[in-house]
Amino acid sequence: MAMMGNGHSENDQQNGLDDDVIPEEWLEEIRRRKKLVSEACEKYKSVKIPLTKEWIKENGDHLIVEDQYKIIYCRVPKSGNTSWKRLLLALSGIINDTSMAHGKNGFNPRDL
Repeated sequence: MAMMGNGHSENDQQNGLDDDVIPEEWLEEIRRRKKLVSEACEKYKSVKIPLTKEWIKENGDHLIVEDQYKIIYCRVPKSGNTSWKRLLLALSGIINDTSMAHGKNGFNPRDL
């Protein structure tokens, strides 16, 4: 597939994809999602969750906390999770080789 100077393939150009044009239906979906998040935050704003390291170690199997960069990452399988896990482990200085994020020597997020 031939790439053009703008990073798009010829096929992208034929399909009308352009960096400067976002289809209206995508924008509408983004607005809908933002509204849902706002409504959920408003509804549950009084709920207090103790996001301490101790609470997360006991209850947060799916959470990875990186204190230095003030990041809390919620792991979702099959959604690019391994890439994020590798990045966070490397940032934490826990691993040097990103292949260590998986396998028999794989890292347990509770160790963060």
